[in-house]
Amino acid sequence: MRIGYVEHPHHQKTNSTNFFINEFVNRGFSLTRIKRDDFSLKEAKTYDLLVLFQADQCITVASESGVKTLVIPMLDEALSLSSKHFRFSEKISFLSFSKVLHDFLTLSGCESTHVQYWPKAEEIVHSRNQELSVFFWERTPEHVREYDVYNWFRNYKCNLYFRKHRDPGHLAGSSPTRAIENGIIRLSGDWLDHGEYLKILSAASVFVAPRRWEGIGLSMLEALVRGIPVVGLNSPTLNEYVINGENGVLVHNKFKSLDIFDFSKMSSRALEMAIQGHEAYKLQINEFLYNFLEGEQCTRRRFATVPERLTLRQYLYVLDGN
Repeated sequence: MRIGYVEHPHHQKTNSTNFFINEFVNRGFSLTRIKRDDFSLKEAKTYDLLVLFQADQCITVASESGVKTLVIPMLDEALSLSSKHFRFSEKISFLSFSKVLHDFLTLSGCESTHVQYWPKAEEIVHSRNQELSVFFWERTPEHVREYDVYNWFRNYKCNLYFRKHRDPGHLAGSSPTRAIENGIIRLSGDWLDHGEYLKILSAASVFVAPRRWEGIGLSMLEALVRGIPVVGLNSPTLNEYVINGENGVLVHNKFKSLDIFDFSKMSSRALEMAIQGHEAYKLQINEFLYNFLEGEQCTRRRFATVPERLTLRQYLYVLDGN
């Protein structure tokens, strides 16, 4: 079986979706990686199966090709998309790594399955007697800034390790309203090899999630599977992985300092939940891919129960209001 794997070009740079590519490669399938902007109807018809990973704009072409298709949208990029964008996706199966996105797709009339991704746990032994060390990589300053992190941990005795390397398109200034230097170690903002980044991360005892919304939240997961509790805004997908006070802290009020939590106790719980999560993921993804690959092409359309103009972002705000 020849698989056309259509993806966001950034994934080809970072190889951040290799975990999913390997699910097909390890099953012996031939897979060709295609940048989503290079995808065409002519090329689509040359494959036996199409996988669109964060390539929602290619759904129409995939549908027209008649080729069996799996779409994996990412919550953060789908925020501005309306129910109408997804609801006419006949012959398309969806896989969502976010429960709230899965619910939105189902309410929009799509055939969707939710699987929660967890990498394999990698235990890192932290000294419980050392001073608390908080790592924050400022990626989207309009979501979380250096000063926000400083304010959250102002009642703690800790070192704050700040790294500034912003995501493309997120270049807004994030100068604090007053100087914050005591207890702050500023790391290089240069592009890091992934191995170098993990070495820095593994030295931390707390990780601060840098964005309000995540597609999966791989940086957050890389912390949790190392037994590093995560602190971040109470938004998906972070709040689908973090149980407040158990393996991290969900921030409801961005402008208020955190209550005092015992992060050393959370470390053991974080690792325990990561191990359980990975075992569940392996079972779920194996069952899903077996059913998808061996089953018939999706041919039915569910009944849509949300307005066609409702966007995912609006849907999230409705949920938050409840």
